[in-house]
Amino acid sequence: MKQKTNHPSGGKLRTLFCMGLTAALAAGIALNGTAADVKSVQYDVSVWSSSTHTVALAGSDLYVWGTSDQGQFPDSVLDYSPEPVQVQSKVADAAVSEGRTLTVSAKGELRTYGIDPVTKELAPVKGTVVAKDVAQVAADDSFAAYVSKTGALYTWGKNDFSQLGNGTTEASDEPIMILDSGVKKVSLGSTFGLALMTNGDLYGWGDNSYYQLGITKVETADKPVKIAEGVKDISTGDLHSCLLMQNGSLWTCGDDTFSQTGTASYAATPLTQIMTGVRSVTAGSYHNFAVSNDGAVYAWGYGISGQLGNGSQDRLEIPTETSLKYVQVFACDDNTFGVTSDGFIYSFGNNTNYRLGKSNGSDSILPVKILDQDMNWVYTGEPESDRKDENDPDVSNPQDGDTEDVTPPDSSAGEDVVDVPPSTEDDPAVSGTPFVSGYENGTFQPNRKVTRAEFLRMAVSALCEDFDSTKSYGTCSFSDVPLGKWYEKYVAYAERKGFVSGYTDGTFHPDEAISRAEVSVLIARIMGLNTASAEPAGFTDVPESSWQSAAINALTSEGILNGDGNGKFRPKDSLARKEAIVAISRAAGFKPDDATKAQLLAQHTTSPFSDVSTTESYYVYLLRAVGSAK
Repeated sequence: MKQKTNHPSGGKLRTLFCMGLTAALAAGIALNGTAADVKSVQYDVSVWSSSTHTVALAGSDLYVWGTSDQGQFPDSVLDYSPEPVQVQSKVADAAVSEGRTLTVSAKGELRTYGIDPVTKELAPVKGTVVAKDVAQVAADDSFAAYVSKTGALYTWGKNDFSQLGNGTTEASDEPIMILDSGVKKVSLGSTFGLALMTNGDLYGWGDNSYYQLGITKVETADKPVKIAEGVKDISTGDLHSCLLMQNGSLWTCGDDTFSQTGTASYAATPLTQIMTGVRSVTAGSYHNFAVSNDGAVYAWGYGISGQLGNGSQDRLEIPTETSLKYVQVFACDDNTFGVTSDGFIYSFGNNTNYRLGKSNGSDSILPVKILDQDMNWVYTGEPESDRKDENDPDVSNPQDGDTEDVTPPDSSAGEDVVDVPPSTEDDPAVSGTPFVSGYENGTFQPNRKVTRAEFLRMAVSALCEDFDSTKSYGTCSFSDVPLGKWYEKYVAYAERKGFVSGYTDGTFHPDEAISRAEVSVLIARIMGLNTASAEPAGFTDVPESSWQSAAINALTSEGILNGDGNGKFRPKDSLARKEAIVAISRAAGFKPDDATKAQLLAQHTTSPFSDVSTTESYYVYLLRAVGSAK
C-alpha cells in the first residue's frame, strides 16, 4: 500500500495530513512509530461500505467484497466474495450505496455499476458512463453527486426531500448542476447533502428536519444554502453531520437519537462544538470516529453491531478516547475500518453479506485483521474476546419494565424474500404458520430494516387465521400499490379489515421502513387489543396524548414490544428483521419459557441461516418464524 499523495478527497473520509515520510514507508514497510510518527503516517487507501458490499481503493487499485446480487462489483461476474478481490486499476475515486458502486477513473470518467435507485435498471458488467470530467463522487441509497474537475457540483437520483438541491422534488436519472464552481468536496446523508468550497465555506441542501444542515430556520432547503465558514473537512451520517474546522475544532449537528452528534441530548441538535485539537473525522450512519492531533482515536454514537470496536454493543454518548491505534479510520454504514501505522487494515461491526471481509458471516465487536500492507487477505479468525457476554441483555426474554429490544435503523431495504421450506419435523413448540423466509444465498439478514409491505405480509400471515393466500381480496385504494405486486393481496386484505388506512394523499408507501409506532398500532388492531384499558407504559418519548401511545401501552403490557432499557420506546425508529420476528411471534402467542428454549436449542443445533448463530437471543423466535426450517 502506497503512502498517500495528492489524492482527490472522497467517500466517508479522506484526510489530508501527509507529512513527507521515508521511502521505506512509501514502499509499505511497517513502522514501529512513536506518537510523533503516528501523526505523520498516511496511506493512500480509502474504504466505503454499504448494506450490501464494501469497496476499498488502495493507490489506484479497486477492491470489492460482500455480495453482488445487483451486479455492483465492477467488471466482475462474482455473486459474492468475503475475500477482497481486485476488480479495477487506474481508479481515482469511488462511492457505494445499496446495490451500487460508482467509480472515477484516473482520466475522470464516472461509471455506475449495479442498480439505479430511480429507474431500477441494472447497469451492464462494464458499467454505465455518467460523466467524463469528474474529480470526486459521493453516493447514498437514494441519490448521488459528483464534483467536476472545474469545481461544479452535480446531483441525480430520488428527490422526495429536495436532496438533489435543484429547487424541485422531482427525481432525475441524469446529473443536474446545482453549484457552478468552487466546490472541493461533497458528502451525502440519507436525504441531504453538504458541499465544501475551496475557500472553506460550507453549503447544504435537502432535508433539515433534524437540523442536519446545521441551521434552524427551515425544515427543507430545496437549493444550497450557506451554513458555515472556515471549514476544513466534512463527513455526513444518515441524519447528522460532522464539520472539522480549520482551527481544529469539531462541530456536529442533526439527530442525536443514537448519540451520533456526541452531545448527549437524544434530540435534534443545532450546530454544536464537541471537540478541539482534531485532525480528522469520519461519520457512519449512526456512529463516528475522530483522530486528534496527538494520534488518539475517539468514538461516539451507536454500537449495536459492534461498530465502535470496543468489545461492547453499548452506545457512547460523547466523544470517548479509545484504545484503538489507527492512523486512518473509515466509519461506514454500520461497520468501521481502521488502518494501523504499519498499513494493516482491520474491520469491526456488522458483517451481513460479508461486508467486513470475514468469511464466517458473524458480526465483530472487536477489530479483526483482514488485509496487510499489500492488500492480501489475512483474515484467520475472531479475536479471543469477541464472544457474546453471558450477561448481555436477552431481548427474547421480556421482563417487567423497559427490557431492551431496540435496534438502530438499517440503511438497506429488503426486497421480497425467497421461501425456505419448513421442516416436516413434529415440533409443537414452533408450530404455527411460517411468516418469514430467507434469502437465496442462505442468509437471513437479521439487521435489515423491514418495509411497511414486508411487515404487513408477516403480520397477516402469522396473526390472521382467516387470510387465504389463494383467494382474491379485490384491489386496494392506494395509488402506489401496483396491481399484481407480491404484497398487493396483503394490503387489500388489511384495508378491508380496517387494519391499515394509508396516508391522506391516498398512498400506502409500501417500500418505506416501518416504524416501531406503526408496528404497535398495526399489531394492536390485528389482535383486537383493548388499548383504552392498558396501563401507561411511562416511556419518556411517548406522550400520552400522541396517536400511538394507547397501542404502545397495550403491546408493552402484553410483552410484545418493549423499550430500550433507558425509559424510551423510540417510536420513530425503524424495525430490523430480527425485531420483527420476535414481536410477531410474541403476538402469535409464542412466549417460550426457559425449559422450552432449552428444548428448542437441543433440537435445532444447526442454524438454518449462515448469518444467524444458534447463540443469538432471537434464535428460538426465528425457529418459530420459519416453521422450524432446517
